[in-house]
Amino acid sequence: MAQLFALDEKIQASYASEIPDEGYGTVFAWNLPHSPLKEVAINFDDYIPWLEENAVNPDNEAVRFARELSEIYGLMQSASPSIDFWSKQAIRDRAIWSVVRRTARALLDAMDWPHRIPVPSFEQLVAEIRDN
Repeated sequence: MAQLFALDEKIQASYASEIPDEGYGTVFAWNLPHSPLKEVAINFDDYIPWLEENAVNPDNEAVRFARELSEIYGLMQSASPSIDFWSKQAIRDRAIWSVVRRTARALLDAMDWPHRIPVPSFEQLVAEIRDN
């Protein structure tokens, strides 16, 4: 998930082509009630306990960065539905996504994980998250 959120917005949009172009649609990929990008963000904090147990060392900042991301996603999710945070347009135009990308990159660096397109497809990533 961190790799997805750390990607440049153009690469995010091409990797996750199922993200709607604009956030005001009513039909979303895989019969989700919202953008699949929001689905990933909703479930992000479920992985923080794993990260706490597997951080490279207890003094690194990975868990702090993960908690910051979780809080940002929570704020984005609690915003009015009329505010679009979960589309390709939002990824490009909303300043909050620059903060998300910067924090996700810092998390990857703290865990010594590579900055790259995630290995599973976006569909597989969303399916895995929904199965947890």
